[in-house]
Amino acid sequence: MVCPGGAQPALGARCLVGVRRTLVWIAMIGALGVLAIRVWPAPEADPARTLAVEEAPGEIIQLASRWDVLDEVGCAGPALRELRRHPHWQFTLQERVWDDVVDDSPDETLATLRISADAATWTDGDLPQSLELDAKERAEVLAAAEHSCAEGEPGPDDGYSGHYVTISYGPMVHNAIELPSRSRAAKDVLAVLDHVRSRYVEARLAAAHAMTLTLTGPRRRDDTWTRYTLTVRGDGRVLDHEGEALQPLASIDLVDVLDWALQLPDHATGPYALTGTLEIAGTKKRVGFQMAALADNPSAWRSQFLELLRQWLNYNLQR
Repeated sequence: MVCPGGAQPALGARCLVGVRRTLVWIAMIGALGVLAIRVWPAPEADPARTLAVEEAPGEIIQLASRWDVLDEVGCAGPALRELRRHPHWQFTLQERVWDDVVDDSPDETLATLRISADAATWTDGDLPQSLELDAKERAEVLAAAEHSCAEGEPGPDDGYSGHYVTISYGPMVHNAIELPSRSRAAKDVLAVLDHVRSRYVEARLAAAHAMTLTLTGPRRRDDTWTRYTLTVRGDGRVLDHEGEALQPLASIDLVDVLDWALQLPDHATGPYALTGTLEIAGTKKRVGFQMAALADNPSAWRSQFLELLRQWLNYNLQR
């Protein structure tokens, strides 16, 4: 037997004792190392190299995401300012209305505003109406969109419906930011849009005052069918054979009726078809309207006149 280091076999017993002593020392040193690792305090982390974040950031603006995280300062401001750094920026605002009816239909769009680096155009959500914003209106709506998204106290009717604003990046509608209906941002944007609509009505009112619209069609009363005629005059009166069918239309409603009638075809067919004429300052145009379209394609246009046509259709549908 040869011990490590070249010892003679006669010394094997002493060699074995040395090996045992070495193993004991190794075990003791290992145990001390484990104890030191468990007991010794860990070094403090370098703050500059810490990856964990203790608190979430106050706002997160992701231009490619569907929804932005809203804070109480201005939810759209940082994103819109970043977008406007591009020389050919553009985004789209929409006035929309929600209600407490639960169904699969999307919220109706009442107006759309497409705004870019050098222009802004307002269009109605349903009628063929549009108007270019002036420089003051454009600046006001840009400032209003950056106001606070914090919602104020609800009003007496806020539990049933409300108007809010959505913002899409670019010309296509793909909602990225929502300005809640009770927020300052939404209210201030809607105030500018209402002013633009009022300016449009003022520009069209002279033509509306020169209008006479007549629509005639079948109407059912109980089991009897008769010919029924509605006439809208330039002073806002809506008449039938019994007299006034409605309270006189306000200026905005009268202009809406004019623009609605101007885009009607010159004829209509079917069981619920109305035919008639649109006269403006002595110039006449034949018009036709299929009332069944009111059931097939609900309109975002809110008007007493449109509701009167719906009532006419409901009379005809009664069994």
